[in-house]
Amino acid sequence: MEDSEIDSSDTSVSSLSSDSDSDGDIDDRKQSKISSVNTDHVLQGSEGEIKISDDMLITLPIKELNTIIYTLPRKDFKFLKQRRRILKNRGYAANCRSKRVEKIDDLKKKHDRYERKIKKLEQNTVKYEAQLNAKLKSIAKLKNLRDYMEKSGLVRISDGKIIK
Repeated sequence: MEDSEIDSSDTSVSSLSSDSDSDGDIDDRKQSKISSVNTDHVLQGSEGEIKISDDMLITLPIKELNTIIYTLPRKDFKFLKQRRRILKNRGYAANCRSKRVEKIDDLKKKHDRYERKIKKLEQNTVKYEAQLNAKLKSIAKLKNLRDYMEKSGLVRISDGKIIK
C-alpha cells in the first residue's frame, strides 16, 4: 500500500460534501462510501500474507494488532496504524454527533416544558389579577358605604368598631 492510496481514499470521502443539496442524501452517500471503503487489507509480511479488515483494525486492542502486523514492512505498518486512527476518529466523531443531537433534543424538551410552565403561570397571574381587582373594587364600595353612613349620622365608627 502506498501513500497515494491513503490520500485517494481520504479525498474521495471528503469530496462527497458537495455532491448533494439535501442533508439526508449527503449522509446516505457518505455512509455508502464509508461502507465501500471498509475493506479487507491484504498485506505481505515476512511470515506470509496478512489479511486485516477495517473492523479488526477498530476492535482489536493495540497490543494484539501490533503482534499481528509486526512482520510487515514499515510503510504498511504505518498505513495500518494511520488507517486505524482514521477509523477510530470517525467512530468518535459519529458518537459525538449523536450525543450532541440527543442533548439538543433533551434541551428542546426541557425548553418546551418551561414554555408550558410559563404560559400556565401567566394565565394564573391574569386570573389572580382579575380576582384582586374585583376584591379591590368591593373594598372601595364598602369604604364608600361606610363613609356615607358615617356622614349621614347613621353609624359612628371608632377604632374600626361600629358605635351606634
